[in-house]
Amino acid sequence: MAIVINRGFNQGDFGTDDFLSGDLSDSKESQVEFLIESGEKVVNSQVDWQVAGTGVANNTEVEFQIVTIGDINTQVLRLIENALKEMNSQVDITIENSTDISNGQVYSSNILYAKCWGFLEGDFGEDDFLTDKICAHLRTQVLLGLDKQTILNSQVEFQIDVDGDAYNSQLERVIESEVDIHCQLDAVFVKTFNCQVLFAIYNVNRPRVLMDFPSRGVGGTNWTATSTQPGDFSILNINNDIEEFYWRSATGFTGVTITCDTEIPQGIFMDTFFLGGTNITSSAVVTLEASNDAGFSPVEQTINLESGKDRIYWVSPTLPTSSYRYWRIIVSDPTNPDGYIKVGTIVFGAAEILTTTCNTQDIIVAPKEFKNTIRTEGFTSVGNSRSLKRSIRLNFRKIRYESGDFEKLDDIVNFARTTLKCVWIPDASTQSLIHRFASFGKIKNIPQQTHEVLGKSEAMDHIDMTFEIDEAE
Repeated sequence: MAIVINRGFNQGDFGTDDFLSGDLSDSKESQVEFLIESGEKVVNSQVDWQVAGTGVANNTEVEFQIVTIGDINTQVLRLIENALKEMNSQVDITIENSTDISNGQVYSSNILYAKCWGFLEGDFGEDDFLTDKICAHLRTQVLLGLDKQTILNSQVEFQIDVDGDAYNSQLERVIESEVDIHCQLDAVFVKTFNCQVLFAIYNVNRPRVLMDFPSRGVGGTNWTATSTQPGDFSILNINNDIEEFYWRSATGFTGVTITCDTEIPQGIFMDTFFLGGTNITSSAVVTLEASNDAGFSPVEQTINLESGKDRIYWVSPTLPTSSYRYWRIIVSDPTNPDGYIKVGTIVFGAAEILTTTCNTQDIIVAPKEFKNTIRTEGFTSVGNSRSLKRSIRLNFRKIRYESGDFEKLDDIVNFARTTLKCVWIPDASTQSLIHRFASFGKIKNIPQQTHEVLGKSEAMDHIDMTFEIDEAE
């Protein structure tokens, strides 16, 4: 319901009654906005208001806006030279260069003015009432863009251009610089959770090559044994590539423990193990244990090893997720006919594992004689045959140039060349296949690369390579 003015301006004779004075009749269950030009501020409240003692507006929700220097707990629709202020509106603009706020929604007041000069429409009172240039529209939406200082990406309840405090307002940020307006901003929050993620492709049915041996420690003096035969049978002999230069226990000791300190404080991840040049029988019990404590208290990993003919291989069935510094091999072989245990070499660590089917199914195996030969002056040679070794040939076909497999094979060639021995395991899916085709040997010749370029892209380049691994070299 509207307010009924009983006396005053617009009800009495022209020029005889005061503007906005007089009596008001009751107006129940209505919402009224009062603009008073003097007095104290009553802000953001519900008041039952009585004017001139003639009537009471009961059950009325009234908001008072006093024309003074500050606004409290309000959202300002529009400030026009500090003369007209309204509450419970949304605004993103102030006039008279106080603050320019862009990209806002402006809603008009319930007072409809359609004039921008003087008091209402005429010249009465010299056009000073409520100041000039008042422009308002009823319930409209306006997007305003002003080329002035802008409060960007912030929430402001009000901005006052005169002395006074802005109470109970929330302000996030004011940027005092020229900015682009009429734009949309997407905020992206980047957080670091201090975590490490490891993506690994692991398998046991593709070729693998162990070329780096952390089992040999830093200085090569990292092995101990519970029993050693006097003479040239030091436990440190197992850190060389010549299996005939071996360690052995004292006669009568067929139960021994060999301990390795990798000398790497953080330990190593081990997925491939090789022990060669041994006389351990197939009936022996061989156990590999790991720990990060030198006294193996506690034993954190236990692996049962299966002995083959003069060698032992082991491949982890799953990707190792724990690293250990100390490793030991416990051998119990009471039926060994030699009466002692001997080991030519031990190497273990993390192998380079291929991930694609890039090798043919034909694996060529040939025995090679391991001998020392000396040329004589009579254009002949004298040699001593020491043993028969294994030689294998692996044919890799259609390796994509951009694949990780080609990069791994190229790294192996660059690292080992024809000088260093590596453990080559063509197929680790079963112990039988491992022992049949695995080899601890050198690359006999640097393999040539045959490129089949099917297009201009490197992804269309496929490579053939053949590796011959010789244990007798």
